[in-house]
Amino acid sequence: MKSFYKCMCNALFGSFLLQKEKYHDIKIVKDIETCYRYTSLPSFKKFQIIDSKLSLLEMKKTNVLLNRYPIVGSQILELSKLHFFRVYYSVLLPYFGKRMKKLYMDTDSILMKIESSDPYGELSKLEFEKKPLS
Repeated sequence: MKSFYKCMCNALFGSFLLQKEKYHDIKIVKDIETCYRYTSLPSFKKFQIIDSKLSLLEMKKTNVLLNRYPIVGSQILELSKLHFFRVYYSVLLPYFGKRMKKLYMDTDSILMKIESSDPYGELSKLEFEKKPLS
């Protein structure tokens, strides 16, 4: 059930970052007259001939409904990074010190080298939720 809610949150986050103005329409055209009509429009972008009687036309959207708020998605991303950095610098770094080296860090993952005989055991001892993030 936990993974279901995580998936729902990720889908909601992704929907806030959609850029609908970059969407395109694809028209399937079977005759040359219709092809001429579409290619003369200002929204025409490019075409692909499939065979002598069939073509695909790519058209820019003429009307775009902007009903999403990208600033919300950006804020979610920034708060996620803030929380992640707080955990790294307030919990992990003080505990491991020089025994830990950060190799790669993304918004939702981290790759570390930990010098320990049992790194998973040490990580399981940490109290992430109870330690104040200052």
